[in-house]
Amino acid sequence: MILKAIGKYIDTLPLKNLISQEESHMDLVIIEVDKNYKTLDLSEFQFVMRGITESGAVTEVILEKKILNTVIRLLWKVERLFTVESGKLVLDLVAYYYNPETDCTQNLPDYVLRYQLPPIEIHGLPDSNHVQELPEESVTNKIQLWESLTQLQENTTTQANQITTINYQIQELENRIKIIVLTQSEYDSIKNPQNQILYIIKN
Repeated sequence: MILKAIGKYIDTLPLKNLISQEESHMDLVIIEVDKNYKTLDLSEFQFVMRGITESGAVTEVILEKKILNTVIRLLWKVERLFTVESGKLVLDLVAYYYNPETDCTQNLPDYVLRYQLPPIEIHGLPDSNHVQELPEESVTNKIQLWESLTQLQENTTTQANQITTINYQIQELENRIKIIVLTQSEYDSIKNPQNQILYIIKN
């Protein structure tokens, strides 16, 4: 079974009636994607197939790949982790890459590419329903956590910048306005009160 990507779109219609619940390593799906996307060579990218069931259970597997002249051939052996639950299975094929100098334990991948695949159907068995949880060490979880951390850091930076701006405005206001504390009689004796001075009347 071979699926061929058109850009970032992969038609999954050939898988419509192929896979049944609890099957394991019975079907090998070959996915061919372009070796180059725009100016990027995807040869060194890691490819991960992720599956999400109707109940929200998630599983994923790193795909084997073969580099050909103009395409990359990905090998997806459909494991039991993808078939433990019947019904609609949403597929998410993601490719990512780290530059050699990037710390992959602390940073998001330098490049992330996601392919669009229509959901497929896992043919069900009588009275059988399972839920598979995604391991915490999974690639997808790491990417999601990194994205959340990056967003949090950006929000923190924005808040810090806003506080700095407010403090600067307060300082500028204090520099422009002179404060004088005096009695009522002293204030009354001033013939021409100045607008840039804040007069505070003490009892």
